[in-house]
Amino acid sequence: MKCEDLSFFYEVQARTETSLIVRFGQRLKNSLAKVSRAIATRFAHGCDPSVNERRDHWGNVYYQVYDPHTQKSEIFGSEAEIRYWLEQRYVR
Repeated sequence: MKCEDLSFFYEVQARTETSLIVRFGQRLKNSLAKVSRAIATRFAHGCDPSVNERRDHWGNVYYQVYDPHTQKSEIFGSEAEIRYWLEQRYVR
């Protein structure tokens, strides 16, 4: 085997290793971005419950409330029920 053949082999190997390092760096960067977004979202919303208006298959409106403090969802039929639940939540 000639020296020129070996130098080409080492060049290809070096480019492959560099490519792997770049891809790993990109994946690491993307993963860290996802984690930082999740942390920012968690702190931005704090422990406040989130309320989503939903409709059943008959078109009736109901409300799904998620409480991050207890990590549970509750279903309510009216806004008045949600207000009562919130008042009870903060009285505890």
